[in-house]
Amino acid sequence: MQSHEYKVMYELEEKHAWFKVKREMIKDLFNKYCKPGSKILDVGCGTGVICKMFSAENDVVGLDISEEALRYAKKRDKNLRLVQGDAQKISLGKSRFDVVIASDVIEHVDDDYKAMRYINRSLKPGGRVIITVPAFEFLWGKDDDMLEHKRRYTKKQVRRMLLLTGFKINFINYWDALPFPIAIIYKLINKEQSVIKFNKLINFLAYAGWRLDSKIIQHVPVPLGVSIVAVATKINNA
Repeated sequence: MQSHEYKVMYELEEKHAWFKVKREMIKDLFNKYCKPGSKILDVGCGTGVICKMFSAENDVVGLDISEEALRYAKKRDKNLRLVQGDAQKISLGKSRFDVVIASDVIEHVDDDYKAMRYINRSLKPGGRVIITVPAFEFLWGKDDDMLEHKRRYTKKQVRRMLLLTGFKINFINYWDALPFPIAIIYKLINKEQSVIKFNKLINFLAYAGWRLDSKIIQHVPVPLGVSIVAVATKINNA
């Protein structure tokens, strides 16, 4: 990710509607498939907003390859436990964690299958991974370049990756589905930024729409969306 993007994330993540809804959706899925008091690894923790959300009731470690990201994470909450490291070479011990969260991370690495095998290795038997990734290569835009994405995915590709790296899928769906037509327009016209900054009213309305979307997709399969979310259980070593 380009250096200035960490500053953007740090400034926007806590209140911006899209980031807030994504966190709440991850928390919904955690509450459904995982247990409070879990040992959690947040892979690609960035500026620490997900670590902070889970740290009150869980034992959380944040991992990121970027020293700059970890500085922002520490600035967000000085009590966060943070480690600098590569998702493709996680060296925090075998079978250590109950849950691994990889929120918009796997699309950044050169070898996504290798990263998922290391995530598998880090999980206890029966441990779970919660993953989000961007969807559909035809949605590639300036924001993907600025965020230094390597790829976007289809649901079929994510399913295959999880199955081939030792997981059983509990849940998978597209999300960010209701705003899909707006996203296409945004991708076509956006030439300068990775995230749109909203005023308070637009942020409120966007939050309401995205939150509704995030609730629907937890119960109803949808054929498309801007992103993909999945929960999977480790069933064997990859």
